[in-house]
Amino acid sequence: MRRGSPATDVARSMSTGGVPGARRTGRNLGAATVVGVLLAAVVLAALFVDVRVFSALVAVAVVAAITEFAVALRTAHVGHVPAVALAGAGYIAGCAAFAVLLADRRPAYVAAVLAVVVANDVGGYAVGVLVGRHPLAPRVSPKKSWEGLAGSLATGTAVGVGVGVLVLDRVWWEAAVGSVLLVMAATAGDLVESWVKRRIGVKDMSRLLPGHGGLLDRIDSILLAMPVAWVLLVLG
Repeated sequence: MRRGSPATDVARSMSTGGVPGARRTGRNLGAATVVGVLLAAVVLAALFVDVRVFSALVAVAVVAAITEFAVALRTAHVGHVPAVALAGAGYIAGCAAFAVLLADRRPAYVAAVLAVVVANDVGGYAVGVLVGRHPLAPRVSPKKSWEGLAGSLATGTAVGVGVGVLVLDRVWWEAAVGSVLLVMAATAGDLVESWVKRRIGVKDMSRLLPGHGGLLDRIDSILLAMPVAWVLLVLG
């Protein structure tokens, strides 16, 4: 069989998340970008207007994410829905609480964490699309690759060092170590949700956000990064 052109290879890679044999995602990248920018604008506006506004926004997001998770469980006919939903609620609400605690200490802390997580997502996606070949966790998330993880570490650390030095007044090596830990936490959070979705047999938690799936699909990497950030920025 004749090998396709480089452009065809890139297009095929984009549809499979950069890992050969991965299923097409069916994501609308344009819609995902617009929704992502709007969400970021709303969160940052609430964060810097008043911590109480941000806290209310987090509370709404937590309730929405927990409801979304419970509905997905029931729709997938998972047994023991109340017990599983309570465990998920504890995880979601517990991690989200650290975002409020960080914002109460200093809103810039939350903004810095979000910057690192976004850089993690963008770098991982871009590198995975272009050169991703070796699956990171094929049984959990076939689209993720080791190359994508390297991209996440590179972009997340670069942004984290910049924000840490210029905004948070941290020394560069401290910001670098913290950024690496945040990237690993964000990746772990993403994999946790992917594992849960595979266990209950759903592709997305809902269709609430065009291009992203559900709200929980969008905040999965942010959730686990928040308690790690609390340890690094407040207790560290």
